[in-house]
Amino acid sequence: MKNYSIIPEFTDDIFSERFNQIDDFFSKLTGKIPVVNYPNYDIRKIDNEKYEINISVPGFSKENIEVLLKSNLLYIKGKKNIDSNKESNYIYKGIISKNFSLNFNIGNNFKIKEVFLKNGILTINLYQEISDSEKFQKILINE
Repeated sequence: MKNYSIIPEFTDDIFSERFNQIDDFFSKLTGKIPVVNYPNYDIRKIDNEKYEINISVPGFSKENIEVLLKSNLLYIKGKKNIDSNKESNYIYKGIISKNFSLNFNIGNNFKIKEVFLKNGILTINLYQEISDSEKFQKILINE
């Protein structure tokens, strides 16, 4: 299972992002999709301190989804019972609805602000706590 880095420049795990880049490179080269491509997700930078992860989870309820944070790793797991009798009646099934697990390396300074599920999209809002010592300080230039 791959760990996805939300913000590569802030992560401690160099190899995690490197393997993702290698997988993406070979996917483009061979035309084959990456090893892990379900569920689909977006990562959006709101501003310098706020980020949002949106994960497409059609058919899942909040009871079927678990969001865990340990150290720098954010784990999102979806598990539900699938009725095999219902599954066999499809002529075509294009909406994927299977168990999943995603991992994101979110770095040291990120905290989860809120998580909510609406219209089949799981949204995780993150914010970055930057200490004053880590912030840029503008230095005045004297004439």
